[in-house]
Amino acid sequence: MDEASAAMAPPGADRASSPPPGQAASPQAPQTGGIPDEIRAKVEDGTALLRQGLFAEAADLFGDAIAARPDWPMPYNNLAVALRGMGRLEEALLACAAALRHRPDYPEAFANLARILLALGRYRDAAIAAEQAARLRPDHTAMHALRAMALLKDKAPGESLPVCRTALALDPAGVEVLTVLAQALDAVGRPAEALSAARRGAALVPSRRESLIVLGSLLTDRNLRDEALAVYRRAMELDPNDTVLAHLVHAIGGTNSAKAPEAYVANVFDSYADRFDEHLVKTLQYKAHEIVAQAAVAALPPDTGARILDIGCGTGLCGPTLRPAAARLVGVDLSARMLDKARDRNLYDALARAELVQFMAETDERFDAIVSADVLCYFGDLTEVFRAAAGVLEPGGLLAFTVERQEEPGYRLTASGRYVHGLDHLRDGARGLFRARTIDNVILRTEASVPVHGYLCVFQRLRHAVH
Repeated sequence: MDEASAAMAPPGADRASSPPPGQAASPQAPQTGGIPDEIRAKVEDGTALLRQGLFAEAADLFGDAIAARPDWPMPYNNLAVALRGMGRLEEALLACAAALRHRPDYPEAFANLARILLALGRYRDAAIAAEQAARLRPDHTAMHALRAMALLKDKAPGESLPVCRTALALDPAGVEVLTVLAQALDAVGRPAEALSAARRGAALVPSRRESLIVLGSLLTDRNLRDEALAVYRRAMELDPNDTVLAHLVHAIGGTNSAKAPEAYVANVFDSYADRFDEHLVKTLQYKAHEIVAQAAVAALPPDTGARILDIGCGTGLCGPTLRPAAARLVGVDLSARMLDKARDRNLYDALARAELVQFMAETDERFDAIVSADVLCYFGDLTEVFRAAAGVLEPGGLLAFTVERQEEPGYRLTASGRYVHGLDHLRDGARGLFRARTIDNVILRTEASVPVHGYLCVFQRLRHAVH
């Protein structure tokens, strides 16, 4: 069986850190004994459709094969690939389970299972499934590479490194493994080796976007911006419609834009969710959540039981301060994984996965206060944010937020991918909607031991706001 079959990465996967892509399985004689020719033909045709990215059409053919021969494991496994390509991950898990029930020693199904679990964020389970795949196919580089990626995602880069070495011993030119190795080396504090591995991978296959993006990220982290920009532009040539890459090119190249793409923000925080609180609060000495939540609560009338909206709520760091003052506390965020962490706090009455301006424009709820901690740095032009906030706030309601500060007028996209704002832009955007109760200079956090300066703003909605 073609190993890569069950491991095909669907378009739109996390490109900077996805495990090595594969293909759909091709039925072979040992798996097809006694299978009628017309049923084998359906699986072959479905496999061809998978390779074209026609997942729904492929799934129909695999379903037909399963109905005709429910004891044949291969169609279940390839159905799981198709379902994963459509984003139907829970159904894909069931299809994988059926494949393994009919053939418990099916390495491709274990590899496919690992990929589905990675997509679900179940990294430890993914590592276990990938270990089974590698045990069953110890001579196959891609199986070890998949396990290395799962371990890296599971915050075990030290465990990932020897698995990468095993894979490279089998195939020294394995670009997928080199991409994982570069990330693992970077995570354990070996930056020179990480950059060397990333450069080697990008040189081996210059058309592989995943390798270019990892190399670009490492170069950016080391402030090698000219080289990073060239690498990202090469990746952009391979997919000119990639809005995330376009934002990175704008940021490093010093050109401006109105806001960060939703996909960029979601990717950043989905990948950051598991270490967000510890890294932000302990390592970066993050204070924005405390500053803005405390300012909002202090500005609210006492003992009124306010309706509070936390936009860009993340893991819910503002929740403990806001909850005692709130009769109703609603959080909204783009990152599903961050919302999972917020849900675990059990502080919010409702949590929604949505773009914050769109949420405020569409919700029927009205609020007494809106809080935004270190979120509007992903917006350049804040005009639409202020208009949407005024639309859901009661007259006299509060908008408390932080932004990163610049002394120059307007707003500017920085190499970090975030925006800094001038005081004039805040005042101009609020005109006719809010009056400024407070605009204070604050330290939001530290980066590389350097304080990040920002504005803490508490605006009050005008009684007759025009929005």
